[in-house]
Amino acid sequence: MTGKEVAELTGISERSIRRYASSSNDGTVNIKGSVYRFRLIDGVGGRGKVFDFWIGENDGSETEHPQAIERGGGVDQVGEVTDFERVSNYKKRGSVSNSKTGHGQCDVKSIDPREALKLPEKERQKAELRCKLVIAYQKRPKGMSIDAFMYELSIDFESINVTKAKINRWMGEYKKAIRDKRNVIVALADSRGRPKGVTKLTKDMQEMIVRYVLRRDVHLNGAGIYANLQHAFGTLLPSYNTVDRFITQWKEQNALTWDMRVNPDRAKSHRMPAFGDMSEKAKWKNHVWELDGTVADVVTNDGRRWLIVGAIDVYSRRVVMSLEESNTSYALARNIRKAILKLGIPDQVVTDNGKDYTSNHFASVCFSLGVEQVIVPPFSGDRKPHIERFFGTMARELFREIEGFCGHSVSERQAIQAGLSFQQRQESIARWKAKSYSEDSFAKLFAKKKDYAGLSIEVPLSPEELSGWVDRWVDAIYEQRKHNSLSISPMAKWQNDFTPAKTVGNHRTLDYLLGQTHVRTVGKKGIIVRKDGQEAHYSAVELFAMVGEKVVTIEPDEMGELLIYTTDHQFVCVAEDPALKGQSREKHASATKEFKKNARAIDKLVRSQGELAKTLSDPLITDRIIAAEAQMGITAPEFRTIKDTIAVSAAHEAAKSQDEPKTNSTRKWETMYDRFLDKMLTKTWDEKDTALSEKYPDLYEMALAEVERKKKAS
Repeated sequence: MTGKEVAELTGISERSIRRYASSSNDGTVNIKGSVYRFRLIDGVGGRGKVFDFWIGENDGSETEHPQAIERGGGVDQVGEVTDFERVSNYKKRGSVSNSKTGHGQCDVKSIDPREALKLPEKERQKAELRCKLVIAYQKRPKGMSIDAFMYELSIDFESINVTKAKINRWMGEYKKAIRDKRNVIVALADSRGRPKGVTKLTKDMQEMIVRYVLRRDVHLNGAGIYANLQHAFGTLLPSYNTVDRFITQWKEQNALTWDMRVNPDRAKSHRMPAFGDMSEKAKWKNHVWELDGTVADVVTNDGRRWLIVGAIDVYSRRVVMSLEESNTSYALARNIRKAILKLGIPDQVVTDNGKDYTSNHFASVCFSLGVEQVIVPPFSGDRKPHIERFFGTMARELFREIEGFCGHSVSERQAIQAGLSFQQRQESIARWKAKSYSEDSFAKLFAKKKDYAGLSIEVPLSPEELSGWVDRWVDAIYEQRKHNSLSISPMAKWQNDFTPAKTVGNHRTLDYLLGQTHVRTVGKKGIIVRKDGQEAHYSAVELFAMVGEKVVTIEPDEMGELLIYTTDHQFVCVAEDPALKGQSREKHASATKEFKKNARAIDKLVRSQGELAKTLSDPLITDRIIAAEAQMGITAPEFRTIKDTIAVSAAHEAAKSQDEPKTNSTRKWETMYDRFLDKMLTKTWDEKDTALSEKYPDLYEMALAEVERKKKAS
């Protein structure tokens, strides 16, 4: 601004303003508590040099202009580059300021940050760019066209999409703000649209939308929510876009709540504060293992996705994986066996609370090996993060490059299928339909899963091949490369620790220790094991001297053998049942489990069909008899009644008096129908009879019909 404009704002004469500036050696003057910076620029109409004032650190320029040099007061002061020179790097040669036309720098109120700071950050930045553009346009060299000016603009102004019409409009808004002494940043801000956070939705509408978004019992999309809101609020409801914008804004403003609603595990993993290092709990190798299992993202040639059961040594990050059909206690024992043979016996294992990890079998395995088991609460993957992270690494690095990869989820499988070209998909479907499948071929088994239909999988691996590739990848790549958290490889970490690894003498002993443990009593015929309605008789010569004593038995996978220990864990003998020799306990347990599952399903089917038959009134023999009698013209027999004569009545009463106990004068009826009929005929109906009629409505209707028939007959 000019000295005259500063004088009008401060109430000090323009001459005093110029005198203050001339006597300043640092390019600033303090006027009534406000610090003004200044420079000398070329005046208009040959007026020579004039002062140009502003408030702030600088006028937006970042380089010095070599031509603007003050010669006065014995001090040379270098002026700063103009806004246009900063924007376009064009050397200015003409005059730039004309206070009479409203050109020049912003008024002091235009750079007051308090109003501008109320604007959204992005909009404020765009308004500042517009202001700098307008100032640069005012100070462009004389004779420069608007097209030439736009050509010289730097790339910084691309975000505001400069056009001729916009420059003219911004010039008008800038001049008007200067005349009205308003903040030009606010004046140049885009004021279109509704202020942020304002919506046409009422409080009740907003609360109902939030309830729909957070519900877990139903899964509504935007269209479903809007349809329900229309039903509730009718024509008062704003447009669908308004509701959709509110849902989007709510999710952004309540990101944690929305993440907990969609996927609590992911929200917990990404947002829960993490303090310390979970690996610090392991102080030496085999100190702490983490155990878990996951389904492989690879379909093998038997059409199945096998289970990967794993154990990781937290201290060194060495891992042991095994491929299993299902997650059973026997599968866990086999993985423990494989891990012990490779790494040794751990001091502690961390598991989840799954039924296989909390089974008696797994507990007995830990007891036999002297291993402490730590069970973490449900949905606490953060308590065993190392095995979880390893599974993710294996899926990303190994499974994605193995034939048969089917994706981590249904959506990813669909994406794999969608990624095939149209011709590839048509050829794959044609091969699928044209090929003659044998009963046990991969394609036939694979086709049972409709989610996999159309995937281009040519030569999948066998389960044994997949297990081999997993072990080879672990041994050759994963354990040999440097881990960021360790700063060295897992193998180097393992070798650098000289703690001796505990192990078992031979494989046979280990197999026995991985069996299930029970305390049983020795009988005259040895030890009898009863399970699932079957009996097994185990006997040995050593047991004859221990009849009546309690012993500890360990059940290996071999059903025909039972290891016998004393209660103080001294080995006694191996008892045998010849009838079960050569059979597997795990396979027997799996078969029994499958049979029970099928039995429950069949029982449920039988009961449901019986109920359905009653509902649909399926015909029975009684219906056929009635139909046959109707064709023959035979009427259904009526309920028989006693002929009412004096002799018959006397005989009937005499018989009843002999049958009934003399100590009980209460009348007895053979059926509830007899009671209803008698009560109606004798007119002795009471509240108890009313309650019974509600309980037996069919018999009551029959008795009532008989009474009506008798009345008509009489």
